[in-house]
Amino acid sequence: TTLWTANVMALSEPLVSDRDDAYVDGLLTDVTSGQPGRFSVDGIAVDATQAQCTPDCATLRVGDRVQVQGRLVHGVVTAATVTAVP
Repeated sequence: TTLWTANVMALSEPLVSDRDDAYVDGLLTDVTSGQPGRFSVDGIAVDATQAQCTPDCATLRVGDRVQVQGRLVHGVVTAATVTAVP
């Protein structure tokens, strides 16, 4: 018998199903270059291109703490509001 050890696993389906109400509170871990309003919060993809951002989403930087409210669709939070937290 051979025992295999996995170093990396990939899922074909997200762990959380689509939701009409999604809330994420955390640190920006990635900002997509050249695509204002697209970033990740604690590794969760966020599309804030149509969101109301306080302050403007273009001013957000990796490491900023934010609160995001919106919908979860196919593993991406489509934000309605994004608020920076001091």
